[in-house]
Amino acid sequence: MHHYSPADIVTYILSRDDQELSKLTSERIVGLFDCDPPVLLDQFEAYQHISLADYLSRERVYRAANQLRKHKVRSLQKLSGSLGFKDSNAFSLEFKRIFCIEPERYFYLMEVKRFRHQFFNCQ
Repeated sequence: MHHYSPADIVTYILSRDDQELSKLTSERIVGLFDCDPPVLLDQFEAYQHISLADYLSRERVYRAANQLRKHKVRSLQKLSGSLGFKDSNAFSLEFKRIFCIEPERYFYLMEVKRFRHQFFNCQ
């Protein structure tokens, strides 16, 4: 078995594209890093102050928020599926848990912000 630091795992996760991230699980990461599961998961949680599963979920939601902010979304259903959530309802609940706002409302607020920016910068 090899020794990897939690920082190596974070770097690995952050370097994945959305499609690869959607397939990542704690179990898959443990297998990829060929480490003792309890040790790896405990070290990760001690380092990040969050479980590996929660970190993965949070990273997916952050990426979704970025796509919503950049207006790269056709539907929440497609967005949630592309990031590995089982359905749009699970995605919405997780989004609200992390950002304290529904994704639809967040998208609306980003649209208002974009409109104001365009309107006031044109004059």
